[in-house]
Amino acid sequence: MPTFTTTVTGEKDIQVFLATLYDFLLPDSPTGTQPVEAHVTFYTGGDASPFDWHLSIQNASGTNIKSYPTGTNTNLDETWDGTDNSGTPQPDGIYTVILSAMDQSTNNNYAEESRTIIVDNATPTTSITSHQNGAIINKIPEKMVIAADDNIEIATVSVFVDQNLIGNAAMTATGTYEINITASDGSRTISAVASDLAGNKATAVVQVVVEASPPSPPINLTATENPDGSVTLTWQAPTTNANGTPLTDLAGYNVYFATEANRCLTLAAAPYSASLICEASATATGTFNFDGPSLSFEGMDYSTSPFGTSAVWIDINATGTAFIALPLNDTNLIDASQPIYAYLFHLYLTDISGYASGEYHFTGYTQSSWAEIEDWLVDGINYGTLEPQSEIIIHAAACINNATNDNFASQTLPLSSIPKFEFEKVNVSLVTDTTYQITGLDPSQTYLLTADAVDGVGNRSEHSNIETIMK
Repeated sequence: MPTFTTTVTGEKDIQVFLATLYDFLLPDSPTGTQPVEAHVTFYTGGDASPFDWHLSIQNASGTNIKSYPTGTNTNLDETWDGTDNSGTPQPDGIYTVILSAMDQSTNNNYAEESRTIIVDNATPTTSITSHQNGAIINKIPEKMVIAADDNIEIATVSVFVDQNLIGNAAMTATGTYEINITASDGSRTISAVASDLAGNKATAVVQVVVEASPPSPPINLTATENPDGSVTLTWQAPTTNANGTPLTDLAGYNVYFATEANRCLTLAAAPYSASLICEASATATGTFNFDGPSLSFEGMDYSTSPFGTSAVWIDINATGTAFIALPLNDTNLIDASQPIYAYLFHLYLTDISGYASGEYHFTGYTQSSWAEIEDWLVDGINYGTLEPQSEIIIHAAACINNATNDNFASQTLPLSSIPKFEFEKVNVSLVTDTTYQITGLDPSQTYLLTADAVDGVGNRSEHSNIETIMK
């Protein structure tokens, strides 16, 4: 139980010390309107002038429900048993203890102090609304959505994976609680513990299966032209997941036509932008400094971000906002073994995004791949933080790893775009063999062909190598 020590000073010579006030009461009491004790102790200092004191308790509406006889004691210990003046038990709620004192000398100095008592014997309610028992999680991090309520107020909602604390979920504008969790593949127990201000707790538990690592791509795809004009694709089946674990639930394959776009385009620095800096920190070992300009593309400045005209860093694995203002100094967010990419975004943020809603054209820097950023956008649209028309425009490598010193080499502005492949699926049903025949090809066209692997929960691998057929 918390202890308060408070000094109340009158105009001249009265000091009233509210020495202890216990306000969180018997969390193991039965629920409902059970009598609860609260102790108030005070003593006085200052001169030796006699004084009168008065102690009362008011409910949340300001009605005086309990008064103690006025006294002249220099010390008192009163116990409130949770009833009003008539002995009627009072319900859970917020109450105010008011202690006042007035000296008996001719100047009638007066002092008053109050403290809040929160009487809460009711257990909160909580549930994990985003996932049911047996749910399969096929991407990490995964957002958990939790409902929690209390007759007074929820203090925290703590989330655990296999009894290991992940953190406290953040309350959203809609009143739910959200947190991103990470977990390795396998069967996992997710627990959400809601605690109220009095320490009463409620726990919700779901059992889920995490299968977030996709298969490795098909191996050694080859394309063979047949005399009838058809093309036969063959490949070897992958045997592992992308994380190196054995692939035990390979479901089949998809075959695609690939179309290349965004080749040999340039992204220039927008006016009055920052310089491009990718460097190891000189002050903190293992950390980096990064800054980058807002960029222009095809006559459009991508310089209207949630932070004004500056570019932003994007951390898609962050809990809460993914946007971080630049520059980054002495940051451990950067992995020197991976490139840093510049993305141009056309995003529409909603009222629940945490930023001013509206349309933004801005530059974001990140180490996430195009596919990961696409998934992040889809999640934002599904969660309602982004409007469906939000999109990536183009991307380019900003900083690449320098293998000789494990540091970065900044690219020269303007940046050259990274070609983007668009894929059109050929097969209707999942291909379960390691061969596939494509017919009806136009003899005058050149075709780029590739395939991916799909596991039992729908995770798709990266694309295989691309084969070119020139008809």
